[in-house]
Amino acid sequence: MKLIWAWLCISAGIASAQADDNTCAEPNGAYEHTVNTGRYQIVSTVTGAGQDSGKLRGWVYFYDLTIYVRKPDLSWLAYRRETLDRISESGRPVFQGCSKLGTETMDGSDTVVFKADWQRNGAKAMNKLWFSKETGKLIQTERFFTAVDESSDYFGLLGQSLVDRYTYDRGPPPPLEEYKAYVLPPPGQN
Repeated sequence: MKLIWAWLCISAGIASAQADDNTCAEPNGAYEHTVNTGRYQIVSTVTGAGQDSGKLRGWVYFYDLTIYVRKPDLSWLAYRRETLDRISESGRPVFQGCSKLGTETMDGSDTVVFKADWQRNGAKAMNKLWFSKETGKLIQTERFFTAVDESSDYFGLLGQSLVDRYTYDRGPPPPLEEYKAYVLPPPGQN
């Protein structure tokens, strides 16, 4: 049953992405499927190109309709989130100019590997991404930044790589009270 659901989600993402760039249908479908997953976590590290580990940049934890963000030495912050899609604020797909590099096994999962141009939030990067053959969700991305606006969330990363590792834990959100985090009020209350 899981495989049928994964196939349907991937197919829907692929179908909506094909109108934009046939070479990027699979990566944009995987992106769309990942960001619309109810609960997942991204751990980001900044590295030099091609390195596997680096300095921790932060955690982003997506828990249903809330995004929890934490950077080293700072408290958790919480934000509301909506259903997302593959289109960036510029109206173009997240991934363009894609080419399939092959397949790899990563952390015991068979993955499909692509390289692509990436553009979001005032930044541009050459991107390498791995997504699961089984679930159609991202496992890891590596972005090498080629242009970054001063107003971008990625300012300061020009010429560096950002590695994002994705996990799909269905556990509870981070222990926000322990960190004295800013927590949003329930919907409808201000």
